[in-house]
Amino acid sequence: MIEATATPLTFSAYSLIALLFQFLNSFGFIVLATVGLAIIFGMMGVINLAHGEFILIGVYGTALPYHAGVPLPIAMGVGIVATTVFGILVEWAIVNRFYDRLLDSMVATWGLALVVSQLLLIVFGSSLDSISTPMGSVAYGPFSSSVYRSVFLPAVALVVLAGLYALFTRTRFGIKARATIEDPETARAMGIDTDRMYTATFAIGSALAGLTGALYAPALGSITPN
Repeated sequence: MIEATATPLTFSAYSLIALLFQFLNSFGFIVLATVGLAIIFGMMGVINLAHGEFILIGVYGTALPYHAGVPLPIAMGVGIVATTVFGILVEWAIVNRFYDRLLDSMVATWGLALVVSQLLLIVFGSSLDSISTPMGSVAYGPFSSSVYRSVFLPAVALVVLAGLYALFTRTRFGIKARATIEDPETARAMGIDTDRMYTATFAIGSALAGLTGALYAPALGSITPN
């Protein structure tokens, strides 16, 4: 009788653990994928509909050097830098014309998203070779979960949140950023270069998108422009 009831209970416990790991995996991706978008919208009043393509640039910027023989951590750094530089150029060429113009910014960045995805498709083809996921997996009962996806990436997401909180509440940059958000005119009168703050903010949001792409490049089954 004990054995008959123990097996379902044990299986149920394993199922709960599997659900927990799935939740952590989703939590890590959602946090990393959206925090940069939220910073840009909160600071600049711009909704970047190309944010997914920024993440994609981080993925490609990581995968291409990795397949060329660059170690994965360095390849991830390349992906982050490439996305950050791309973001700065986009802010300079496009986004700075649409501060606090919500609808216009959505249309402009949606067009940018189409251009980026099609360029990636034309230049690199329909797919790239995947990157093997590091750190292996942990087995429990009939289930197994990737340590990288279900433990490492959620931990990185928490570190990123803590770092951003410290940046915007404990540093001079954060004070200037919050002043710019609350009252740009007064901030300018106090000597704060609001244009530079906007550029820095968009660069941070782009870097976070690049970080997301770089970190999740090894977690993807296939790398495609879609």
